[in-house]
Amino acid sequence: LPDIDPLTGAAMYRKGDLDLTIEHAEDVRADISVQTHKLFDVLVLALGAQNTYRCPTSKLKTQVAISLDEYLALCAKPRTKASKDELRKAVSKDLDILYRISIEWYELRGGKTQHFLKMRLFDRIGIINGYIVVNFTSQMAEYLTHAYVTQYPLALLTVDGRQRAAYYAGKKLAYHYGLRQNQKKGSQNCISVSKLLEAIPEIPSIDVINKTDTGHWARRIRIPLERALNALIQKGVLTCWKYCLSGK
Repeated sequence: LPDIDPLTGAAMYRKGDLDLTIEHAEDVRADISVQTHKLFDVLVLALGAQNTYRCPTSKLKTQVAISLDEYLALCAKPRTKASKDELRKAVSKDLDILYRISIEWYELRGGKTQHFLKMRLFDRIGIINGYIVVNFTSQMAEYLTHAYVTQYPLALLTVDGRQRAAYYAGKKLAYHYGLRQNQKKGSQNCISVSKLLEAIPEIPSIDVINKTDTGHWARRIRIPLERALNALIQKGVLTCWKYCLSGK
């Protein structure tokens, strides 16, 4: 659960070296859901598509637009008026949440820890003439277009928003696969269960189970994890998966 600032009403989340703040959180009707993540991911992909990798800051195109029809298709939703109206309403809520978010974090680069000061994601948002339109802040756009190149399987957008564990597992696996150092070591297709679980808040770690629910690791960890991985196969994100020994 987030810490709520009693003076500003801001919600503050902390995970590892990242601090995330949502301004005026008492007015936000929904949390940061899978659908919120999907929308941000699509907008980041669009930002990358219209800018060259590590292009000069002065040439950055920070405004992104994607049609509701295209987003509907990417999420494999039926192209009906009802679906489009429902999507428009959901996108409007998610844009409002994303507009209120700012993040601050530490990141290891070149053997040195770099501190990224608190920055917002967007400074303008809206839905105009059937298009989702946002403007990334210059700092965020610069970071995203200069960050590590990773692969994002579009099939991940078709994962049902209620399958939170599947979505976060798929995103972690895609990130792990795309890291250059993993490609060099040949470990892009192998990840420890503990590392994968770190990316899935819905599934507790073995340490938590040992402290609070000893003996039920299969019900609390193995079964939900396997269900999530099987869902990724069904959606075409993965072709297969299996357990293996460390280093294999």
